[in-house]
Amino acid sequence: MPSEKQAATDVLTNMLGLALIDVTGIQRGTVPARVFRAAAERAGVAYRSRTDTTEEIIRLAGLPWYARYDSRESESMGGGNVTALGLRALAEALVILDGGAPATHDEEDLWEEAAESWIEPGRWTSRARAQGRMLDAERRHKVEMAAQGWLMWMFARDGWHVEDTHLIAPYDAIARRRHEVVYLEAKGTTTRGASVIVTRAEVAWAREHPGQCILGVWSGMIFDDEGEINPDVGQNTIQYWYPEDADLDPIGFDYRVDWPEE
Repeated sequence: MPSEKQAATDVLTNMLGLALIDVTGIQRGTVPARVFRAAAERAGVAYRSRTDTTEEIIRLAGLPWYARYDSRESESMGGGNVTALGLRALAEALVILDGGAPATHDEEDLWEEAAESWIEPGRWTSRARAQGRMLDAERRHKVEMAAQGWLMWMFARDGWHVEDTHLIAPYDAIARRRHEVVYLEAKGTTTRGASVIVTRAEVAWAREHPGQCILGVWSGMIFDDEGEINPDVGQNTIQYWYPEDADLDPIGFDYRVDWPEE
C-alpha cells in the first residue's frame, strides 16, 4: 500500500486528470505545485500557494469539519507543505464543488477506503456509496446530463413545454402545460438507485412547493465502449416527491454557535 500522503496525491491527480507523480518526491513531503494549480483552476479560484490554495478551496466548499484538517506541516518539517489530512480535505472539497456532496464524516473509515482507490483509476470509493462517487468529472457530467435529458424528453413527449433551469435554479427544469407548472429534478446513478444525493436547496424547494415537484431517477446507467451513456440500459422511475425527514440521510449539518452577547 502507498503512504497516506501518496494515496491522497494519487486521488487528486486522478480526479484532476494529471499524470501520477513519482512516489519518491511525495515521501520527501513535497507535492508539486501543479497539483494545486490544477485544483485552483477546477475550483475557480486564483492560485496563491499550496497551503493558501488548499485552505481557500476547503472553505469555499463549506466543509463543516474544516477545522479538523490542519493543512500545514509542522515547523519542524519545514512548513509550507500540505499534509495528507489537508490533501484528503481538498479532494473532498473538489467533489462538493463539482456538484457532489461530502461523504459521511467518519473520517478514518472514509480515508481508508479512499486511499485504497489508487488501485482503480478514475474512481474514488467512500463510505457514502449512494450514487457511486465518480471523481471523473466528465463521466459524472454525462450521467447527470443524460438523466436530465431523459426526464425533460419524457415530459416534452407528453405535451409539456420544458425549459432547462439547472444552472439558475434549485431544480433541473420547469415544465408547463396549460395552467399546470411542475419542477423537475433528475438523478442519474450507476448503482441500483436505492438512494440518491439531493442538496439542501433541492429539498427546501420541494418542501416549499408540495405537489409540484417531480423526481426522475435513472439507475443502473452504464457507459458503452465509446465512453457514452447507453440509453437502452437501466431502470427509470418518475414520481412526485416531498422529502420527509425519515427519507433523508443527513451527511452534514450546520451548527449555529451560541455566541455570548457583547
